[in-house]
Amino acid sequence: MVLAMAVGVVALAPRVGHAEDPPNCGLPAKAPMWVDYAGHDAPITPKPGLVLAVSSGTIVPTAMRAAGAATIFFDLHLNDRVGTPSAPADPSTIPAKAKREFDFAVQITGCTTPLIAENELFGAQTVSPWSATNAQYRANVLLLLQELDKLARPPR
Repeated sequence: MVLAMAVGVVALAPRVGHAEDPPNCGLPAKAPMWVDYAGHDAPITPKPGLVLAVSSGTIVPTAMRAAGAATIFFDLHLNDRVGTPSAPADPSTIPAKAKREFDFAVQITGCTTPLIAENELFGAQTVSPWSATNAQYRANVLLLLQELDKLARPPR
């Protein structure tokens, strides 16, 4: 399931977790879900009921979870994965980039099926018809999200 979050962020919802994950990786079971960005020393005190978005590290996110907060991965480098509207990435590179991002998100969140927020879709207000490069950029974003979604669904 792909859903939109505030400030131009796209999120990928976690799927059925592995046996070692707590239910929903500690995330609230019902929508909507309020998420606060907690990276770069944001002045947020982690506590039960909070969902905090972090972009790196393992020590601080682990401490946040120990204090009762849930964590998601906030990717600040979408453009490094998919390119830009004027210079889209080679689409053949997207599946490997998705795998690296997913594996990193697992480390950050401590969850085998992490929730991932992407920052930010460039040119969201661009009207059609799109240029060929913008169309490829949009296709790359969609492909990245589809690849992340596949990784979040354990094989049956």
